[in-house]
Amino acid sequence: MSIAITKDDSIQLLGKAQLIGRVQQMVAESGDPEGFDVAAWVAQWLETPLPALGGETPEKFMGTAGGQAIVTTILARMQWGVLLLIAILATCQPQTSRQVDNEAYDGVY
Repeated sequence: MSIAITKDDSIQLLGKAQLIGRVQQMVAESGDPEGFDVAAWVAQWLETPLPALGGETPEKFMGTAGGQAIVTTILARMQWGVLLLIAILATCQPQTSRQVDNEAYDGVY
């Protein structure tokens, strides 16, 4: 028994495989990938409506190379947004309530 795969199906399958590989790389670079099911996460994410896509799901864009590029760009921006947030939080030093009180009243006396 043979199964015919259309050109559109193969484009979509290849795009999803590349997306899974990209997420695997992101997870490996960003933390501990042990126990993280990349394929399951990607499958769920592809079905999630995104504001960046006008409320559409990434799945709707996976049928063309151009759509896949858009989805990959959004994914990369998500990664950089998280990394930027981590960097910002790492540079913030917690202040004691006394320091905050003193700064709030500078020049008031």
